[in-house]
Amino acid sequence: MIVCGASKAPTVPVPPETIVFGGPCRNVSSPNVADDECAFCQNIAENQFDVIARGSRSLVVLDKHPINRGHILVIPIRHALDLASMTTAEVAEVALFAQAADRAIRRVLDAAVATNLLMSNGPAADQGVSHAHLHVIPREPGDGYEFREDYARYPLEALTEFERESLVEEVGGLLHNADVEADRPCARGRSASTS
Repeated sequence: MIVCGASKAPTVPVPPETIVFGGPCRNVSSPNVADDECAFCQNIAENQFDVIARGSRSLVVLDKHPINRGHILVIPIRHALDLASMTTAEVAEVALFAQAADRAIRRVLDAAVATNLLMSNGPAADQGVSHAHLHVIPREPGDGYEFREDYARYPLEALTEFERESLVEEVGGLLHNADVEADRPCARGRSASTS
């Protein structure tokens, strides 16, 4: 385990052997780097991220191009294109680390009274790097960053009853099926009942 200037244990329950805290840290090993073309995989392999915390499956880093002061990314270590490509264990650790980042931002940055969590999945959703990552963006009143421009663009009725019922069935099946096992990603375009 590499600890870079750690002064406090995490405020969320995380087994101590799975997380490393520190300041600007460039000594992070990179198991499971799968994609030589991926900018995030390259940054992990070359220790180019400003790592705040490291778990067995993900990193918490300062965003190199922050939207606001204290903008953090939570990134799975293994190359995963998007949320659907991540294992349930990766999703769980990313969510846990996002919660810790949110709590830390609110405690450390006096002006930050809120956060946005943002994950874009695919080019049509403006995913800029083809590696799953969750933004934890500090927000303060009047910071000028707006999300609401296109909200309520479609009426709820734009979703057909068949589409709604299919979504209910598919989500329910995925949650009930073996696809929620810890280290198994859900296959894209495959029904949970056909696994």
